[in-house]
Amino acid sequence: GHVDAWMNEDSLEVDATMMHEEIPYEDIDSIELRDDVSYGVRVGGLGNANYLTGNFKNDEFGKYRLAVHISTDVCIVVHTAEKVVVFNLGSDEETKEFHDRLQQRVSDVVDTTNTQCIPCKDVTAWNPTCRSIS
Repeated sequence: GHVDAWMNEDSLEVDATMMHEEIPYEDIDSIELRDDVSYGVRVGGLGNANYLTGNFKNDEFGKYRLAVHISTDVCIVVHTAEKVVVFNLGSDEETKEFHDRLQQRVSDVVDTTNTQCIPCKDVTAWNPTCRSIS
């Protein structure tokens, strides 16, 4: 088995045994670094001594996509409008570093696209998920 993640120019890619997700940065609503996610039960995918990957279900997210090294305590939780993807890398250190770089990459994308926001109904409300009209 394997679990890998990398950042493309426009998207986050997570690749693992029986699990592949490519998430455009502009679709990402939030990113969390967590060490307390209860992975729940496997709906379909791989579970062995080293990895948990595939479709999982827990009380917090309902059905979600998982790709983790069991030996790594922390994980990155990516929320989009459609789904939740949880993954990590081979160590806590690597995972934290990847999280910070991903957070930076996503905020850069949001900053550049938010210049032409469609006005929200309530202009006083700050809307982090505002999308560009282009």
